[in-house]
Amino acid sequence: QDIIFRDGISIHNIIANSNYEIVSHSDLGCLILDKAILHHYEKKKLLQSYYLDTWPDAIQSANHIMPKLMKNIPIVTSSDIGYGLRYAFFATNKPDLVVMVLEGMEKYITDKRGLTVCYTFEKPLEGYRSVRIANVLFDNKTLPLYLNRNPQAVELHYYDKI
Repeated sequence: QDIIFRDGISIHNIIANSNYEIVSHSDLGCLILDKAILHHYEKKKLLQSYYLDTWPDAIQSANHIMPKLMKNIPIVTSSDIGYGLRYAFFATNKPDLVVMVLEGMEKYITDKRGLTVCYTFEKPLEGYRSVRIANVLFDNKTLPLYLNRNPQAVELHYYDKI
């Protein structure tokens, strides 16, 4: 359900804005921060420590999947494994390519952010050409990882392994 704030801005618009990131979410709510905060070393380290304490299993699973990912392709997910991947990106000083979304908003956010290629967990994006490229064990279940490409977009990028 979309929430409209006093100034007319909706939670969906904030989440779709690439200047903001969901840094934590649960069934009860989510914490959204301005990405500029993550440019501060101490804030990034604090978030990294939070992820390590909160999602150690997600970090372990993320470490198994990282070698399968190509550079510059974002991972759009509502799964907690996204926090494990974000931790892995922070720990290796690589650009954070994780786009955390609320459950069921993967396609909406992908469209709003203009992403022509991305990874998703559990299911492919509707209307995209998708290939199941790996499976990862997380939270006692196997999550398929899909590479999704918008068939109407012209792809001009070269992607390499991370």
